Parts: sequence; C-alpha cells; structure tokens
Amino acid sequence: HQLNKEREIYVEQRKAINSCITTAESHVQNNNAIISKFDEKLNKAILDTEQVATDLSKACNAATSLKFQALDSRVDTNAETLHTHEEHIQDLLTKVAIYDQRNGQF
Repeated sequence: HQLNKEREIYVEQRKAINSCITTAESHVQNNNAIISKFDEKLNKAILDTEQVATDLSKACNAATSLKFQALDSRVDTNAETLHTHEEHIQDLLTKVAIYDQRNGQF
C-alpha cells in the first residue's frame, strides 16, 4: 500500500514536471516569435537608415554639382568680361596710337 502511495506521488510529481516543461517550451516559442518580430523591425530600421544615408549622399552630391556648375558659369562670365575689357583696352590703345601719330608724338 505504501508503494502504491509513493507511486502515485511520483506520477503526480512527474505530471507537474511535464506541465512545467510544456509551459517553459511555450514561453520559449513566444519569446522566439517576439525576437523574430523585433529582428524584422530592426532590419527594416537599418534598411531605412541606409536609404536615408544614400538619399542624403545623393542630395549632397547634387548640391556640390550645382555649386560647381555655378562656379563654372561665373568663371565663364568673368572670362567673357575680361575679354571685353581687353578688347576695350586694345581699342583705346589703338586710338591713343592714332592720336599720337596725328600729333607727331611716338
């Protein structure tokens, strides 16, 4: 009779242990699902951050390109202005030379 009583206690303890194991496995599965969702969100955040960095880099490159185009345009304008001044100076020198010739001065 004592043996049966011990056997019943053992069976009850074993059921309790099996129940604890099942509960623990369930918690592990739930935690794995939560971790998986977190990983997905983290990966998306990383991709979004990389996209922002790419877009920012493109914007900076475009702005730099525009600055260089503006500088090129200013250089071209300055070169044209300088050429105009050179022509005007040459014209004035020619007029001075003609004036000097007419007045006998060299």
